[in-house]
Amino acid sequence: MKYIIITVVLITIVLIGIFGSKWIRVLTASNYDQMLEALYSKTVPFIYPDREDQIKDLRPYVILDTRSSEEFAVSSLANAIWVGYPDMDRKVIDALDKDQAILVYCSVGYRSERIGEQLLELGFTDVRNLYGGIFEWLNRGYGVVNAEGQWVDRVHGYAPSWGKWVEADIEVVYD
Repeated sequence: MKYIIITVVLITIVLIGIFGSKWIRVLTASNYDQMLEALYSKTVPFIYPDREDQIKDLRPYVILDTRSSEEFAVSSLANAIWVGYPDMDRKVIDALDKDQAILVYCSVGYRSERIGEQLLELGFTDVRNLYGGIFEWLNRGYGVVNAEGQWVDRVHGYAPSWGKWVEADIEVVYD
């Protein structure tokens, strides 16, 4: 028993050294909110999909999709513009007014938080991150569109370890 405890402690220390304690909490989370709480740095203010007062009218926002082009090709929020991650499409960013309201999102909100931080560093004054990303958007019953602007019932799951958080009754793809 003593050796089992020592082994578990040593494995834990090695994993924390490799991944960091933040990522251990993310990977071992038992529910979506717990995972998001461990994941976020909270450096960019949120818009919450479960708050009707915050999402009933997104028209004032330029909506920026920070996922990969492959993920964006499957589906996106309506009227979203792809900017990518970790490097943003500078043509898109340079065309924006620094005082324009901007909403960034990705699958769960981690990549969009990093892009949001970059936008704030560039002097943008009104940047928000979609809490829970496109997965939470879908889980709350909101729709997504394909590249032609048609409503679709599918989303790119990024990877099975992340796509598992999609609870909505839609197709989750990984290619």
